[in-house]
Amino acid sequence: FDAGYKFHLEIGGSDFKHLEKQITALSASDYISTFGLLPLSGVAEKMQQSHALILFSENETQGCVLVEANACGIPVISSKVGGVPEFVNENTGVLVEKNNVEELYLAMKKVLLQKVNFESPEILHQQIKEKYSPKKIAEAFSDVYEFILK
Repeated sequence: FDAGYKFHLEIGGSDFKHLEKQITALSASDYISTFGLLPLSGVAEKMQQSHALILFSENETQGCVLVEANACGIPVISSKVGGVPEFVNENTGVLVEKNNVEELYLAMKKVLLQKVNFESPEILHQQIKEKYSPKKIAEAFSDVYEFILK
């Protein structure tokens, strides 16, 4: 960030060769690092150690990773694509327009400076637990089946 804010981005996944070259070329290795694929327990642990999850993509269905982040008690910053806006609200995260890097920067800055009032980690976790429990999912499927059969 231009004003000397202290932050560290950790980017996870697989194919990092191109990204790591960019990080090196930009002399950004002090505040951007990468890590490979993690087991589910490792993903939860990594998220619980984070302040937010960023999902800046061009296409998403609903983005299970957003649900996982909120279940771990962290807010999200995500592109306003696909089904994401149906899930993310001002209490659970920040939405930015697709491919709008300036808006992403401003959202990151807001979160970093704690200028956004998200639900507490405990409430985020509880909301996901209630909304996406196996029982709730089964009830939703049952409602759809009953509607179709009528």
